[in-house]
This record gives sequence, C-alpha cells and structure tokens, in this order.
Amino acid sequence: MNENFFDIEKEKQDRIINSALKAFALQGYKHASTEEIAKDANVSKGLVFHYFGSKVGLYRFVYDFSVKYMTYFLQQTVNSKETDFFMLHKECMLAELSAAKKYEYMLLFLETCRYEDVKEALVATEGLMDLLDAAYGEIMALVDRSKFKDDIDPDKMIKTVQLFFKEKRREEIANHSFQAREFYLEASEYLDMYKRIASK
Repeated sequence: MNENFFDIEKEKQDRIINSALKAFALQGYKHASTEEIAKDANVSKGLVFHYFGSKVGLYRFVYDFSVKYMTYFLQQTVNSKETDFFMLHKECMLAELSAAKKYEYMLLFLETCRYEDVKEALVATEGLMDLLDAAYGEIMALVDRSKFKDDIDPDKMIKTVQLFFKEKRREEIANHSFQAREFYLEASEYLDMYKRIASK
C-alpha cells in the first residue's frame, strides 16, 4: 500500500474504506469489483490502484485496518476488572457496535472473511485474524469460572454461548439480514437469560 493514502483528507479515506468493506462483506473477495468500489466511494478506479496497487492490496489493507480498529475498541471498551462471562460478552458486543458506528460493514466484513476461500485473499491476510482472536482470548481469560452454578460446566456453557452467537450471526450474514445494533439488543436478552440459568 502507498502510505500517502493517509495524507489525503480523512473523509475521502473513510469513503474508500467503507465502500471496500461493503463490497467485500456483501459480495466476497471474488465477486467484489474495484470499479464498483471506486464508484461507490466517488473516486476514480485509478486512484484506488494508485494507493493499493491491486484488488488484493486493497483487501489486505481493509482487513489489517479492521483488525486493528476492532482490537482498539475492544481494549477501550472492555473492563479489564470484569470477571463475569456474560458481562464480558456484552462488552465485546458493545465494542463491536461502537466500531460499526463509523464503519458500518466492518463487523460483517470480519465475519465473512472467516469463510473466505479464495487463495489469493487468504495468502494476503494470513495471520492477521490471529491478532484479533488473541485480543478476544485475553478477554475470555478474565472469566471467573467460580461464578457459575456448581452443576454447570463453565467451559461447556462458554462454548455453547459463543457457538450460538457465532451461528446466529453467520445465519443472518447468509440471509443478508445482519444489523449490528439489532443483533446486540437481541443478544443481550439471550445473555441475560443464560446468566439467570448458569450463574450463582
């Protein structure tokens, strides 16, 4: 990537980033068009190639940008003194919602990236998602398992909740119905229910 990208006005930067996130999130790497991304961002296709060199260069950039941006919000939002799993899970979702306020398709993009199967895209972004997964891992390491009821296996409950939301989000993505705010509000109700069932 041409580092001069960060020298252009912020509003134009965000238009390009948001247009790329939208295209890659909704269409996947293979079907996303740099021409359509440029058109949606109201810039020339030549400008996109000037700063990113290629479609895969743009993909790698928004991937790296998204991982760092989301990691930042996790670090800023999650209370490092919180030990309740259900509260920590809510705080993670709040961080994701905060990031989505400026970059609407970022969370959707990060989720769809996990199911990307184009080798060129996979090679270009190899290892980057590990950084975000590590941030989530550090948060989950805060969980106090003694807060679960004696007849509840904490690891199984944590895995059950995480898998439930992962599959629910994946289903909404597949149906093109995923909305970060609505997902958070509904997920909070589920988390409150799980907490009543599993916590002492």
